[in-house]
Amino acid sequence: MKKYVWALEDTIMKVLRESYGIISTRVEGRVGVWIVGDSASGTPDRKIAAIGVRNHRGVTTHGFALNCSNAQSPFENIVPCGIDDAETTSITREIGRVVTPADVVDQIEQELRAVLPRFVKESADQESSGYADPAASSERAAL
Repeated sequence: MKKYVWALEDTIMKVLRESYGIISTRVEGRVGVWIVGDSASGTPDRKIAAIGVRNHRGVTTHGFALNCSNAQSPFENIVPCGIDDAETTSITREIGRVVTPADVVDQIEQELRAVLPRFVKESADQESSGYADPAASSERAAL
């Protein structure tokens, strides 16, 4: 599962770097994508993307949130992810122009399509593990 989360983080970091010139990284002990602050100037680390993954009985659900153009003011009233020594940020805030989710989605999708196939089990593996994809079964039955 750790490699899968890293693949999601790597994908987001690549798009941020190549499309927006934003240098981001992982932070030891924290999940997500971060922009490292500067302690000399008092700038804290800033979280630009959150990732959540759950595995229950062999079924994985997952998601990520890449902050694009969302307002940061709601985060001033909470401690996001329980991390009180960091802030949240967005692509828009970092580069000074509006970047919406619609601007980013195609780039993220293209990168995920290149990276994620290595994490997908083949149907024979799924059947032998006891997992059966209902959609795949319906498609086979219709053939």
